[in-house]
Amino acid sequence: MKQSTGQPPLAVSVNEAARLLSVSRVTIYRAIWRGELKAMKIGARTLIPYKELEAFLERGLGGRR
Repeated sequence: MKQSTGQPPLAVSVNEAARLLSVSRVTIYRAIWRGELKAMKIGARTLIPYKELEAFLERGLGGRR
């Protein structure tokens, strides 16, 4: 998701992260639980920093091929 400034968002929801990586929400939550993907809670929402999502993708989705 791009902001109007052309910059990526600072963080994305679990649903958005799953959509961006073409994986399930369960895969995202599993990666968070295993410590492979850093996330933060703000209120009831779980947010994943966009840069962390990029790094996770570069590492190969937590070792999955």
